Amino acid sequence: MLYDALAGYGIRILPFVRLTVVLLALCVIANHFAWSLYGMSGPSSPVVENSWVVSFYYTITTLTTLGLGDYTPTSNIGMVAASIQAIVGVLWLSLLASIIIKRVTK
Repeated sequence: MLYDALAGYGIRILPFVRLTVVLLALCVIANHFAWSLYGMSGPSSPVVENSWVVSFYYTITTLTTLGLGDYTPTSNIGMVAASIQAIVGVLWLSLLASIIIKRVTK
């Protein structure tokens, strides 16, 4: 039932686009406001200044499970949040693959 509501049997694209926008916005906002709580460190300094662009970049690299290592959480809550975002990213990517496969095979 949840899959039907979010992805429309993998056929309709609009519900997936809505899900993507909401998911991305929530993660970017959470990462931006919890940045200092996460204890983020970077390659050049132990403390990294935050901006919306940096939050967006970190969110994209985490959700797509690239994990480039530019920004790394050092606190326990930051590591848990990054892990949850990575799992959500894998679920999102599998939903995207399902939609693509069902469109191609239809």
